[in-house]
Amino acid sequence: MTLSSAPLKQQSPLSRVVWAMLLLLGLAGQLAWAVENQYFNTFMYDNITPDPRAVSWMVAITAVVSTVATILMGTLSDRTRTRWGRRRPYLFTGYIVWGILTAAFPLAARFHPIAVGVFIAILFDSIMSFFAATASDGAFSAYVTDITTEVNRGRVVGSLEIMKWVAFLIIYGGAGFIIQAVGYYWFFYEG
Repeated sequence: MTLSSAPLKQQSPLSRVVWAMLLLLGLAGQLAWAVENQYFNTFMYDNITPDPRAVSWMVAITAVVSTVATILMGTLSDRTRTRWGRRRPYLFTGYIVWGILTAAFPLAARFHPIAVGVFIAILFDSIMSFFAATASDGAFSAYVTDITTEVNRGRVVGSLEIMKWVAFLIIYGGAGFIIQAVGYYWFFYEG
C-alpha cells in the first residue's frame, strides 16, 4: 500500500462550539500580534524615545524570548498533555496575561529617565511575548493538531489563516484612525 492510497482516519466533524473557540482564539491572537508588531514600535518611537536603537533592541530581545518560550513551553505543554490530557491552562493563562500586558504597555512611557522607560517597555513586551508565544505558538498550534485529523485539519488551518488576514485588515486598516482620534493610550486600553 502506498502512502497516497492509505485511507484517511475518519472522525466526526468538529462541533460549532469548538469551531467558534478556534476562530475566536485565532482572531484574538492575530489581533494582538498585529498590534504588537506595528504599534509597540511606533509607540516607543513616538512616546518614549525617537532613538531607533530602542526599537531595535525591543524587537531583537522579544524575538529571542518568543522563540525560547515557544520551544520550552510547547514542550512542557506536550508533557502535561500526556500526563493530564490538557493544553487549556496554557491557552487560558497565556491569552489573559497577553491581553493584560498589551493594555499595560503604554505605562512604560510614564517612567523617567528615558532609559528606564525603554527598559520597562522592553520588559513588558518581553513578558507579553513569553505568554503570547506560550499560548499561541506553543499550545494553540499543538491543540489544533490534537483535535483535528488529516481529514479536517486543512479546513481548520485555512480558516485560522483567514483570521490572520482579518486581523491585518482591522489593525492596519483602522487602528491608525483610532490612534489619531483618541491617542495611543485609549487605543491600547480599548483594543
